[in-house]
Amino acid sequence: MSTDAAYLAEVLWCLDPRGSDDAATRSGAERYAELLARIRADDGSALTELIGTLTRQLVHYARRFSSSADDAEDLVQDVFVWVWERRHELAVRGNFRTYLYTAVRHRALDVRKHRNAEAARITAVHAAGRIPAMGGGTAGADVAVDRREIADRLEAALATLPPRAREVALLRWQDGLSRAEIVDVMGVALPTVKKDLMIATQMTRALLEDLRGSE
Repeated sequence: MSTDAAYLAEVLWCLDPRGSDDAATRSGAERYAELLARIRADDGSALTELIGTLTRQLVHYARRFSSSADDAEDLVQDVFVWVWERRHELAVRGNFRTYLYTAVRHRALDVRKHRNAEAARITAVHAAGRIPAMGGGTAGADVAVDRREIADRLEAALATLPPRAREVALLRWQDGLSRAEIVDVMGVALPTVKKDLMIATQMTRALLEDLRGSE
């Protein structure tokens, strides 16, 4: 069965689960349960298999909550990274696939809430005629120092990445290129770009872990 045919079959099953036989349903649930068990056992190939199996469906779902395809892909990537980082403590009840859809939905709603709050804050600042981090005293200087420290730490973290992953990460995060544009610039396949972004995200997050408490 081709990738498109497999994807269509899964979508149809979601729309009308009564139309699928019990054996196929059990088989799908068992497959995801096996992947979860392997991920919990630190099997990175299981995560890669999960990403290859579900990314397209989850991104399609995330697009309902996101303003762009890139935002949806970033969101789904964050969920996969979150699953890997917390693989030993995941409390999955029922089908792992359903759990991932729920995680994507919660993440999307959290991002939307954060962006709405930030937009409201910026609107309030402009309405009051103020510009954040530009006031007098030492507060602005402290903010500038903190930002410089974080920027230096991020630069050092990026320097530890494998060369190709670092180039992909810089094109995405610093230059703002889309995944498709990175494919054109570097002449590599889209799955390679996605894999390198996953590596970059995991490594930089691990190296900057101690900064999370100050976010």
